[in-house]
Amino acid sequence: MSRSDGSFKAFLSYAWQWYLLIAAAIAGIDYGIYSLAHTPKRENTLSLFVACQNMESQRLENDLFEANFQDSPIEKVAVDYSDPDGFYFNLVFSTRGVTNTDIVLLPSHYLGEESYPTYFVPLDETVVADYIGETLSWTDYEDIHYGMGIGDRLSLYGIQGDYYAFLNKKSGKIGCLGEDSQNDYALWALRWIYA
Repeated sequence: MSRSDGSFKAFLSYAWQWYLLIAAAIAGIDYGIYSLAHTPKRENTLSLFVACQNMESQRLENDLFEANFQDSPIEKVAVDYSDPDGFYFNLVFSTRGVTNTDIVLLPSHYLGEESYPTYFVPLDETVVADYIGETLSWTDYEDIHYGMGIGDRLSLYGIQGDYYAFLNKKSGKIGCLGEDSQNDYALWALRWIYA
């Protein structure tokens, strides 16, 4: 009996890292399966990107969800932000900012007007008026509206200054403004943001 105890201790002294590696792999796989099962699908998430230095993104996510999407297929509102004066902002904007977002909020001085058609859908005044009512300011390129000035509601979350809301061309939540759009949840969110 003592011989087997000695050989097991000797084996364990040489192979302990393998047991640790196996335990870590099991924990990682378990976490991955849990995350996959509990993360809402892209079509069930409304995503915003904000160009600002600092903001209360978690509070904005909660308030926007509770005000608009409690009884809808939208399971989550995700807000991402980055400092527009930061060194990596252009990289962040071109990857996270316009890749998987529905609404982009930018300060009036950030984008050149010639960039609007590349990233954003043109806004039809009639459609926007159906959701929001009269819009006080627009940002245009070649006499086409691409962004709408937003109200002061977002100052409660740390977004200060002259901001415009744009709808991402790739969004599937822009109603009749998009080609393949199945729903209009981004427009409902804009209505709340603008109020």
